[in-house]
Amino acid sequence: KQALIKVTDGGEFDVMKRTVSATKLNEGDEIVNVLILKEERTIVLETEEHMLLRFPVEDIPEKKKIAAGARAMKLQGNDTIRDAYLLGEDEERIVEIGGKEINLSSLRIGSRDSKGRKA
Repeated sequence: KQALIKVTDGGEFDVMKRTVSATKLNEGDEIVNVLILKEERTIVLETEEHMLLRFPVEDIPEKKKIAAGARAMKLQGNDTIRDAYLLGEDEERIVEIGGKEINLSSLRIGSRDSKGRKA
């Protein structure tokens, strides 16, 4: 929820144990979404305050499973990440955010670790 993001190779989870830590969490942290990357080109982050940020998946750093991740979005005040959406190259996705229908594929592509725009 604190806007950390990472890509981890799936082979790191091929272990003999029944449970395995997928990331390092601090006190009060929560995982918002775990997504499997296939052919997606961009990711859109949505915050509780209806801010949206779209940026290329290739900008997400690959890290080991025990790493916390890199900051994906600059959050204002007590804002937190609400959801994440992966988009393919020509995929259209319409979601309702704050009572408005928004076409995520029409959002301008920004850069990771920026503020985003109000929906």
